[in-house]
Amino acid sequence: MRLFFVFASMLAMNLGFAATETDDVVFERLKSPASVCVMGDPCSENIGKVSAVNAVTETGDGTHIIKMLNSGPSGTMVFEPANLKISPGESVTFVPTDGGHNSASIPGLIPEGVEPWEGGMSKELKITFEKEGVYVYQCTPHVMMAMVGVITVGSPTNLEQIINKSKDLQKGFMMNKDRLRGYLSEIK
Repeated sequence: MRLFFVFASMLAMNLGFAATETDDVVFERLKSPASVCVMGDPCSENIGKVSAVNAVTETGDGTHIIKMLNSGPSGTMVFEPANLKISPGESVTFVPTDGGHNSASIPGLIPEGVEPWEGGMSKELKITFEKEGVYVYQCTPHVMMAMVGVITVGSPTNLEQIINKSKDLQKGFMMNKDRLRGYLSEIK
């Protein structure tokens, strides 16, 4: 964990983040696809402002938008929204709001018989969900940071199996160790 913050701090210095930035400058920088907000960076105090920019959107045609973010209201390396409930037949478009992310299903953490998916790095991906159940997905390069999300399609018919099978995945999280458990506990 310390290595991550050292790396992130070095990245912040190389990108020229100044400790004297005003709130407006920080806010504008956070809207940038290449932005990173790290501990000690002035933007960490202003992360709540980003929620207006990164608000959950729906297209009106049964398609939901999930953004892949370096940081958001719920923390670092997150999908927004991270826990989504939709109806069978609806679609989700994963949008790389910040670069360097993808969306990929996790083997054993989607309903049986469903075709797995893996989007390209920094590429938008649209998936239509037909089968009811709970789907857990990840950002492949950031799964160790618990960059995971959950989509519940209709009734959570496989929730118990997902909870049991997700325990091994969670053991590999280097940070945000309770994130997935928290998401799954919110499903009704």
